[in-house]
Amino acid sequence: SSCITCSSETKCDSCIAGYYLDSNQCVECVSPCIVCSSATTCYSCISGYYLESSTCHKCVSPCETWSSENTCFSCLTGYYLNSNSCLQCVSPCITCSSATICYSCITGYYLESNNCIKCPSSCITCFSATKCDSCITGYYLDSNNCQKCVSPCNTCFSASECNSCIEGYYLSSNNCLKCISPCEKCSN
Repeated sequence: SSCITCSSETKCDSCIAGYYLDSNQCVECVSPCIVCSSATTCYSCISGYYLESSTCHKCVSPCETWSSENTCFSCLTGYYLNSNSCLQCVSPCITCSSATICYSCITGYYLESNNCIKCPSSCITCFSATKCDSCITGYYLDSNNCQKCVSPCNTCFSASECNSCIEGYYLSSNNCLKCISPCEKCSN
């Protein structure tokens, strides 16, 4: 039960944390309040709220947890704590602990020594300066490297398998075949 001490079977004298005494009965504090002395007097709030004048108020983004209106303890993802304020991570960082220490990067960048470094121009995503994960249009991935598709392929799966062709050619069984003159565009 929520009663800690009582003077009779129906008369409670003190309550456990999270409850307050009202007419000799323990009544649960109303969320977001977690420690209170009445329905309107709060001493502690759940995470995401701060206490001001015995009332819980929702934290204003980007601060995640507060101790008071002007003291932030933690920030939402994409922000870092700096002198009790949350500052946004500087792009290309997604998550960071300061303006100069990154933990993750936007697409097109890779993380190296807590810095976001731009991927090579032929990569969409990469693990390092020499290891791509995906390639831009007109390139294919070969052992973590982006290789240019060989003309007349416009897009390709590999050096020998086309996905689409440049103008004046058509795709047939993953190969680009030249349109027969006088056609400039053809389908097969």
